[in-house]
Amino acid sequence: MKKSYCIICNKEISKKATKCKKCYIRWLNNYHKGTNHWNWQNNKTHGTKCKCGELMSSNADRCRRCFKLSMLGKRNINYQAYKEKNNNWQGGISFLPYSSEFHSKLKESIRKRDKCRCKLCNKKQNNLKGRHKTLHVHHIDYDKTNCKKSNLISLCWKCHLKTNFNRDYWYAYFTWRIKNDC
Repeated sequence: MKKSYCIICNKEISKKATKCKKCYIRWLNNYHKGTNHWNWQNNKTHGTKCKCGELMSSNADRCRRCFKLSMLGKRNINYQAYKEKNNNWQGGISFLPYSSEFHSKLKESIRKRDKCRCKLCNKKQNNLKGRHKTLHVHHIDYDKTNCKKSNLISLCWKCHLKTNFNRDYWYAYFTWRIKNDC
């Protein structure tokens, strides 16, 4: 077998390569800086700045974050048409604030009452991973001001997402579940 050597550090390598692993990674990191950078313009490695201060590509009129915000918010031209056509539109009730009674101690007491388990899939809070490590506390009647313990239930984030659709079904199911379990 023919021996080959790294062209940078002269270390012996067994493959038919020109660089060893360490030198190749170092070369790659340096290659993507300067003139080889994807956004190189006029001796700068960044594009122009948006009104918010974020970097943006040269041919854009705003950065990605401002673009996403404009697509989500009321400034979007299609916002009015979107909210009227969407089957889940409830007249903007999701923008209403929560009651002052809905605080962390109340949520923790609901989780303890439900034995730190999701009431839909029965998953333990200890088994949740990622950024959703705690169980969500769900309002059964979807009224954010009704913070009675009989109106609150523990759900994992996946099951909580499911309950945003077909609300009549979930209201009936959870009221039945609370009466039979607790």
